[in-house]
Amino acid sequence: DVAVTGVQTCALPICFLHAIKSNIKSANKIICFDEKTKKDINEKLNTPEEKISIVNWFFWKNKNPTSKVDVKTKHQIIWDYVIYDNFIWVNKNIKRFLESIKEINKEQKLSVIFIWNEIAEDIETRQLTLDLQIEKNIIFAWNIQESELWLYYENALWVVYPAIYESFPKNLSNAVFFNTPIIAADSENIKNIFWWEISYFSPLSTDDMTQKLKIFTKERKSVNYENIKNKFNAEIFFKNLLALSTKN
Repeated sequence: DVAVTGVQTCALPICFLHAIKSNIKSANKIICFDEKTKKDINEKLNTPEEKISIVNWFFWKNKNPTSKVDVKTKHQIIWDYVIYDNFIWVNKNIKRFLESIKEINKEQKLSVIFIWNEIAEDIETRQLTLDLQIEKNIIFAWNIQESELWLYYENALWVVYPAIYESFPKNLSNAVFFNTPIIAADSENIKNIFWWEISYFSPLSTDDMTQKLKIFTKERKSVNYENIKNKFNAEIFFKNLLALSTKN
């Protein structure tokens, strides 16, 4: 049997953790997607290191662009905008990010587009924008058509990824595919993927995040993530996964 996992064991509910422990204990091989998960499984679940292998996950490809919608006109955006494209769980660090946006807007006006529908539906996130008095800077984009998505990224100043921990940042696939500048939390996993092809901040310091975002906004970088696309793609992933799964 082969167990495949990409989760952070210390952040799981007890019922899920128990199931994972049971599966990992009975598996002959364990495949995970990053060094941090391998270390967690080895140390926290007392699993022999030789049973654990790593297969790099991949950034998915998007469809070729077809739409010509004007994003700023569609959402009545006056200022430059940036994108948050991720989920809203606690470790995604939305509160610190929005606090940073409030500080940045004292010097330079920026709008933030939240891509996911679940964020638009989240009452706590909406209330947070009201509490911080930045609701005019926030756009909750509903049901974006895949044919339109590229225009959101093509015209964005940057994409932010403030998550405190992530096994693999698959939600950066759009930014990678459309070559939109990325600034992210300086976690070990993110750095092991991107190295110095993106910019970083401390996810635990609102002040550091604010200062790094200000600098990144002024730089207005141009990027090309072809090296990342070539290394972390579906073809390589499934080839390596199959090889490990069938290896004696």
